Amino acid sequence: MEINLYHVSLGELMHEILVRNEVSVDTFCARFGFSRATVFRWLNDSGLVTKVPYAIVASLAEVDRCTPASIFQRLGIDVHTVPQGQARLSMDDLRLYPLIRDFERATTPAVSECLKLAISAREQYFDDGNMSRALAIYERAYQYAQYAKEPYLAAYLQLYVSNLLWMTGRLDEARRMSEETHDVALKIQAEGNKKQDKALSWLGSRLAVHSKLRTLWIDGWAHAVTRGSIAKGEAIIEELKACHFHQRIPYVYEYLARCAVALGETEMAREYVELAELHAYGLPRKQYAQYELFLDAGSKSQGGLGYSRQEDHFLETKMDILIGIGAYDQAFEAYQQINVHRNPQAYLTLHHWFDPHWQMLLSSQSIITPVRDVKLAYSLESWNEELAETGNKRVQALLLVSQGRNLLANGLLPEAQSSFVAAGQLAHEAKALDVEAQAQMHYAEVTARRGERTVANHALSVIEGKVARIDNPYLRYQLHTAAEAVMNQ
Repeated sequence: MEINLYHVSLGELMHEILVRNEVSVDTFCARFGFSRATVFRWLNDSGLVTKVPYAIVASLAEVDRCTPASIFQRLGIDVHTVPQGQARLSMDDLRLYPLIRDFERATTPAVSECLKLAISAREQYFDDGNMSRALAIYERAYQYAQYAKEPYLAAYLQLYVSNLLWMTGRLDEARRMSEETHDVALKIQAEGNKKQDKALSWLGSRLAVHSKLRTLWIDGWAHAVTRGSIAKGEAIIEELKACHFHQRIPYVYEYLARCAVALGETEMAREYVELAELHAYGLPRKQYAQYELFLDAGSKSQGGLGYSRQEDHFLETKMDILIGIGAYDQAFEAYQQINVHRNPQAYLTLHHWFDPHWQMLLSSQSIITPVRDVKLAYSLESWNEELAETGNKRVQALLLVSQGRNLLANGLLPEAQSSFVAAGQLAHEAKALDVEAQAQMHYAEVTARRGERTVANHALSVIEGKVARIDNPYLRYQLHTAAEAVMNQ
């Protein structure tokens, strides 16, 4: 991406927008859910920016009644400009049918720009892990598809926008967009059936199940993991197979593995993550190629010939799941196989990196990686700052729970207590009931250890009602264990 020479700092732009629209800091905080300390930190930021949390960009755009892309441009981050390497597209290499029915239309300025932007967004996400920039570029590509009156292409791109919306913590917007796409997909499928157009019917069914996959992550994992989360995931796999959408099957197994960890099903988690890896390695099969569309393939630019970003993604996922179930030696084996290590901001998939036992293992090993792993140099605080820029509060809460456990293991009770309080607040804001419950259980335990048993019992009584509403036996077991620990203090 190119950076403009003439631009303003985030603080200057924010001040200008708030003053011009007569919006006070308190009103801005209340309207968009930011803390006063965070807003004043942004207002005092006089430096030049190359990245900025998407949440603040979207909020400023709403106040100023403009697009997020225009906010990025005023900050000097040009999301309209395509990197030089993408200046030309080889239409022979793009799988556009049946997204675009008329090949000649693919070469028109609007459609060509749309495709360039979409590919650029994919590279931003896969290579740099910059979700804020990728989201802004995908939104711009989606606007071009609408302008070009290419409804199938627009529906396809809308799903990528929806995906990054939920990853950046904007769950309500992601759900609304996924539901809109699902309605459009059903109409496309009906149109294909009416015309007896198999390609169009297939596209409609694929877009429909893709939109259901987006809501699966929101309902079955982001808000709370329950036993029903597993059944829903298994059903989606069958739908993906039915419409030959093989590229997404490994990601559903990743979802199932994460749900299994949250349910305390360690062997099930291990089986699911191995299935994810197995299906990911099988994606290059020739029989799957006819069902691919142009954004299906992952980035290969950093790893050279034969490299697939998906392979590393699932090795990272496998490592994280194995850490989560306590299989540290096997996690380290997976870690050593990773080819390319990305910016920590990209690691929404790493929930257990700061597990105290894992960190102890890392410090005792001689680590040799093909590409330098920047994660090794990050403190938990630095990592948390990077992660906060994504806006995904559930993952931030999970990280703070891990931090609290680490502090507790080192006997730092006040610090651990503060970490669990912060984790519970973030989980509450994210509507992640299961993570909120876990944070409050840990808070109760450490509070009791500090001699405040009355406060600890009150915390457990508050969370008991919430746990009762979540169909997760493992969570109830954890609550019982926490109650016993408090009683024994």
